[in-house]
Amino acid sequence: YTNTTGRKDIVKMKVAKDENNLYFYVDTAENLTTPEGDTWMTLFIDSSSKDTAKWYGYDYKIDPASGNGYKCDNSSAWTQIAKATVKDEGNKLMLSVARKDLGIGAGVDIQFKWADNYQKNELGTYDVWSFYCDGDAAPYGRLNYVFSEVAHSAAK
Repeated sequence: YTNTTGRKDIVKMKVAKDENNLYFYVDTAENLTTPEGDTWMTLFIDSSSKDTAKWYGYDYKIDPASGNGYKCDNSSAWTQIAKATVKDEGNKLMLSVARKDLGIGAGVDIQFKWADNYQKNELGTYDVWSFYCDGDAAPYGRLNYVFSEVAHSAAK
């Protein structure tokens, strides 16, 4: 068995914010490939909102190839809601998106994941489980990174 879906190894991710925007940075071990298809270096975001539709926990995704930001309408449909500012250079990709477009106010509390070249399943829909074996995902599989200003405490 040979799997050739991996195009690049995601090495480092950073997030920053200001009053109006969220900024995301990712770099890879090798130079980025030419943007290709709708699964090229996708950023998935869980805004921690309880009242939105989710695709396996993610309510937003940013497609750097087009600069479009999408909101999940149901478990597999996405509607464009934002334009991100995107810059790539060598092995580095940076993007910014307006907080208001993601429904994120004063206190940032998100989870995020970068995924490149994830695949469709036998039904022809994108498959979150391909984060385990196809392309590259950071963090691995169904894990997410957290960027939060909100104090979390254990339930008592």
